[in-house]
Amino acid sequence: MFVALLVSGSAWAERMSVEVIPLEHRLVRDVIPMLQPMLDPAGTLTGTASQLIVRTTRENLEQLKAVIAAIDTKIKQLKVSVTQDLNTVMQARQDALSGRLHGDDFTANVPDRGPAGAGDVTLETPAGGVRYQTTSTNTRENSNQVHFVVTMEGQPAFVETGEDLPSPYHNETVTPYGVGVSDGVDYQSIRSGIYVTPRLQGDRVVLDVAPQLERADPSSGAIESHRAATTVRGRLGEWLPLGGSNLSGGDASTELLARTRRQGDNSYSVWVKVEEQP
Repeated sequence: MFVALLVSGSAWAERMSVEVIPLEHRLVRDVIPMLQPMLDPAGTLTGTASQLIVRTTRENLEQLKAVIAAIDTKIKQLKVSVTQDLNTVMQARQDALSGRLHGDDFTANVPDRGPAGAGDVTLETPAGGVRYQTTSTNTRENSNQVHFVVTMEGQPAFVETGEDLPSPYHNETVTPYGVGVSDGVDYQSIRSGIYVTPRLQGDRVVLDVAPQLERADPSSGAIESHRAATTVRGRLGEWLPLGGSNLSGGDASTELLARTRRQGDNSYSVWVKVEEQP
């Protein structure tokens, strides 16, 4: 029994081959995960840098060599461009009455709410005058940011732009010895950019993308943040939509003989394009 097992083990060992395979374009750490599922259960894959060491059966070795020849191709350099569009529209309208009326035993006075405008209507009477005022404002802001990064196929890349905005502060602290005053300037960081990993499939590309856009609101100074994360497929050289958002809101307020209405719309969209670099 022992002799039979020894002969069988010797025959199995003779079937195994060890070969060092040089890689021209890929690294060992990149090809081993792709070869591992096809490796004989008794085989091994090791190596360093661009030298792959394979120990397996002769039949399996030939299969692995065919796969290596297909995947050990020149890694392409790609330019990934991402555009982030932010459009904001704000509309406000105020309608108000003002004037002065007086009689034998009373006087009513509502002051004007601002300088006279083209849409004002004034009515004069012996007892006084009444003015109808209407004002409207429209504000539109368009922001288009284009980022691009050059990376190798299959390799993750990140590009970021930003600025630091000054924010003055004034603090007063009451102490047993009086009021302590401190003034200074803090800085708020605004960052925008993209994380991207491109993979080619013929003339098509698969992209894992995570763009982010930050900006300071011109009216309040608050930092607005927009983010998206997705995987898309498309052709090289074409702009591909990644996603976006649309926000709409409004409010109204009423005072004595006056009404104010505000409406705002905010749209954010992201597009990406991948081009092969020479």
